[in-house]
Amino acid sequence: MADPHDLDSTARPPFRLGPWRIDPSAGTLRGKDGQAGGGERLERLEPKTFEVLLALTDSPGLLVARSTILERAWGDTIIEEGAVSRAVAEIRKALGDDARAPRYIETLPKRGYRLIARVEPIVESVVEASGEPSVQASSRRPRRMPPRSIWTFGAALLALAAIGWFVWRQAGAGPSETFQPAALPTPEAYAAYLRGMDLVTSNLVAALANFEASSERDATFALAWAEQSLVQSSLYESGIDRTEERCAKSARTVETAGALLARHPHVRIAAGYYSQRCRRDYASALAEFEKAAELEPGNPSAIRGLAYVYRLQGEFEQALLLFEEAARLEPERAIRHYDLAQTLTTLERYDEAERALDRALEIEPGFARAMGDRAFLSFLARGDLSEARRRAERIPASRFLAGHLAYLARDAEAALRIFASLDREIARNQTFVQSRALWLGFTLRLADREEEARAAFSEARARLEAEATEHPEDRRIPGELGLAYASLGDRERALAAGRRAIELLPAARDAVEGPAYLVDMARIHALLGEVEPALDLLEELLAMAAGQWISVARIEADPRFDTLRHHPRYRKLVASR
Repeated sequence: MADPHDLDSTARPPFRLGPWRIDPSAGTLRGKDGQAGGGERLERLEPKTFEVLLALTDSPGLLVARSTILERAWGDTIIEEGAVSRAVAEIRKALGDDARAPRYIETLPKRGYRLIARVEPIVESVVEASGEPSVQASSRRPRRMPPRSIWTFGAALLALAAIGWFVWRQAGAGPSETFQPAALPTPEAYAAYLRGMDLVTSNLVAALANFEASSERDATFALAWAEQSLVQSSLYESGIDRTEERCAKSARTVETAGALLARHPHVRIAAGYYSQRCRRDYASALAEFEKAAELEPGNPSAIRGLAYVYRLQGEFEQALLLFEEAARLEPERAIRHYDLAQTLTTLERYDEAERALDRALEIEPGFARAMGDRAFLSFLARGDLSEARRRAERIPASRFLAGHLAYLARDAEAALRIFASLDREIARNQTFVQSRALWLGFTLRLADREEEARAAFSEARARLEAEATEHPEDRRIPGELGLAYASLGDRERALAAGRRAIELLPAARDAVEGPAYLVDMARIHALLGEVEPALDLLEELLAMAAGQWISVARIEADPRFDTLRHHPRYRKLVASR
């Protein structure tokens, strides 16, 4: 199979970039620049500059890294710094584009460029001997083409060539038997896709609706199917919808994307995340991310996917190196620094984690998850609850965090005020469900209001039992339910629930989240007055890479560990750290 970089770009048919006609055989751009009073213009680009333009049209709407452009246009040739920037500037000049308010090419600082104008193939009309023009495209989309009365063999061949070329450019790979030549996105499908891409970091549900609309408008648009799979698996992993049906949808959509465009790195990345998030099939996930990295060396998303899997397997140092590489490739993306911070926190490298989160928030000040983690890190790193609480109070969406910190500070009045004001009985995140009634019970007990506390614990138990019945395989529920049982003195049920959480996701299977359920088990033992088992678990946890869930500062502050304080082994344990 030929390498796409070995193909002669001048052999490709013309295509349209917005209102411009791009002719690779001539190296020209013909059209109007959109300026007032502007007529039709003809622009010629130098061959290398034209290759840069073609590299950008490989993946409209997606980041094209500088390294990808360099490889495409210059191969192994050593060039001076700034060649890519100058080439892009020449393309903008030809198109009449403005880098400050782009209509064609968006600069993503220190990362690369993104084509934001629509790319469409052109199928030329063929004038026959009679002088009558033939039809311009296949019957697949007659509504988009002007009516014609006569088909010619030449026009049909040209149509197939144009459509096949467009699919090849979208795939970023050479021709393959898995490609279907009719895979041509309509303008409506592409517009919905771009709306989804704009929403994917802020509103997963709205982004999914747009990707689904894109596929409805054009069922052959593989990238829209791949994005659907990514969002579906993310909705599952984040805890928004942890159902098998959500995973089944992720599987179906990535299979569709793969059937259409198997050799596109984005499709392979979507397949990797499905394997990781929904099936915890780490071998398959690694294979998919490695394939994506082979298809596009230096792809930061593929590197990030590999790092996630290594982290889940407990290979934290390897994961850290990969997260650092992704951040080096895309230093202006907040999520890259957030990934670093999470890994550094796990390794109890809290000062470095704080710096990484500060960088993420410098790039994206409204990054809510980073704000919450940064607040809690103030406590984990230095035991400073006052700073942590000040930071948490500035995050409207983190009221549970503010209440939790007030509880750890033993400020029962503030904690009660916060928990009483919450409008959700159950809050969910990736690792836990949190019961408002349970936390009210903890705080009421802290305030020596035992009768009210037991009523709250009973309410929490009832709600969590209903959750456990409805979602028996949801690993987040048993630990919280075990804490409710333990708070009511129901030893057998408390221990059974705690063990159930650990069985559903043992630390050996997930080195990131698994230790969180061991921490809950230690709390259950402590609430039941079982000092030795609680200390056994705490000693085990402090020897693990579990810095986001446990630290000496956190143990010392948590009222649920008060039963352990006067035991000689406890004092020795915390002093050794």
